[in-house]
Amino acid sequence: MASFEKRTAKDGSTGYRAKVRIKGQPPQSATFKRLTDAREWAKQIEVDMKNGLYFKKTQARKRTVAEVIDRYIEYLRLEHPRRLETTDHMLEWWKKKLGHHFLSGLSEDMISEAMSGLLKQQVPNREKGQTYTKATVNRYKSALQTALSMAVSPWGWMEHNPAQSVKSMKESPGRTRFLSKDELARLLRCCRESEGKYLYSIVVVALSSGARREEVRSIKWEDVLLDEGKIILRKTKNKRHRTIHLAHRALQEIRKRSDDKGRDDIYVFPSEKGPDKPIDFRTAWRTVLKNSSIKDFHFHDLRHTAASYLAMNGATPSEIAEVLGHQSLSMVKRYAHLCDSHTATVVKRMNERMLIDA
Repeated sequence: MASFEKRTAKDGSTGYRAKVRIKGQPPQSATFKRLTDAREWAKQIEVDMKNGLYFKKTQARKRTVAEVIDRYIEYLRLEHPRRLETTDHMLEWWKKKLGHHFLSGLSEDMISEAMSGLLKQQVPNREKGQTYTKATVNRYKSALQTALSMAVSPWGWMEHNPAQSVKSMKESPGRTRFLSKDELARLLRCCRESEGKYLYSIVVVALSSGARREEVRSIKWEDVLLDEGKIILRKTKNKRHRTIHLAHRALQEIRKRSDDKGRDDIYVFPSEKGPDKPIDFRTAWRTVLKNSSIKDFHFHDLRHTAASYLAMNGATPSEIAEVLGHQSLSMVKRYAHLCDSHTATVVKRMNERMLIDA
């Protein structure tokens, strides 16, 4: 309920003080020169309080984007450290770009403009002239959007998430970059010669199984079933457990690791910072790519390489999807042209049997 009090200042000017009291909410007051303004303010405050929006609007006027990012980073550090490793540089970029803005002033246009600028920006530690892709810019947007969603709920610092309304950039079709036999030989040779600990074993396991970078580096000994020649991946991208089967060189590498593992090792590929942390091999990987003269290649392309070689050796799309852990066949359509010879053989065999007496 609102009340109004006429006040006279020392200089003789008059003003009106509005007070709003709602049960269960702290009382609010403000002074205005005109009674009309006081009443409009009180009316809006009453509506906001009754709808549970007053606290959010107040917080949005005094909290900055930087505060949201700092709190979100701390949340990730405690609850999702693996996710933080892949998004911390993105969040820090947003903090430098928009961190000084109050949440109440953050707009869709600001975010969209920042994304457009990032698209033209030179990628650090890459070849001169190499700029960010639309897919990468979308990942940056997703990192900010998730942080701001926490500010909406459960923190209650803002009413809505402006990043949610910003359209993602149209990405180019999925990459199908995979290693030729010559590139594969060069890469493995440089991995063997690399000073990066476990890098050769990591790359062999990734090539053999099609597992993602985070899946490989996060393998724990408790999930390795050496006698059965398989590993249970418990933290996958789609949040479902998946089994990868070890064969030939990959199985040999895991057995070697088993023979020389430390007593306190939790991870198959532990960090030098401690046996309870997974290894970070990004620097060693970049060095190997440079030394092997392999261009336009990412660690994730080892997954494409595994899928492509599966297709070229007769695996069907459904078999490739099962190995890679895809929940639908849409993601493996990019390898369909590599399955042509296998498909032709299947059709030929079917016709020979079906039309034998025709």
